[in-house]
Amino acid sequence: GLGSAGGPCNVQYLLENVSTSGVQGQKVQFGAHCTDAGYVLPVFLANDDSLGGYRSLVSEYLNGFAEVDGCEETADSDWANGIGCSQPIRRLNIWGEDLGD
Repeated sequence: GLGSAGGPCNVQYLLENVSTSGVQGQKVQFGAHCTDAGYVLPVFLANDDSLGGYRSLVSEYLNGFAEVDGCEETADSDWANGIGCSQPIRRLNIWGEDLGD
């Protein structure tokens, strides 16, 4: 929504038995049609090879995940330059008063 949230909060897509073999180029996209904060949405999850061997894929802007064991920057436009992880990843938002920089 446009009120106080950046987008549909913490959307997760679980892919099962999805073949992207017929897709040329970018297979996923980050960024919701909402305010600027939406560029970190959604999170993609898979228990199989639907994400090219990753169990989770998050936006490149959530770059702290690249420091987590089992996660890496894909640097691959097919995966929207996201961060791919070998384990399931979740994200928690905590909303509060703007404390500035």
